[in-house]
Amino acid sequence: MITEDDEFERIEREIEQRKKKVDDDLMVVYSLRLTKSQRVKLLQLGGPKWIREQIDKAKHDKAPQS
Repeated sequence: MITEDDEFERIEREIEQRKKKVDDDLMVVYSLRLTKSQRVKLLQLGGPKWIREQIDKAKHDKAPQS
């Protein structure tokens, strides 16, 4: 099971890795509301990196529907 301490350590490692990547595109922050169980599941899937990969894989041929 993932604990909050595990999450904070992972976030700190990710921040350090990002600082080392000077050539990366400019990143923006996007806030998202999740339940506790959704947050745990997201972390199990791979966290922010997994979300970025899913966005990159998504098809861009359809316009958003209202």
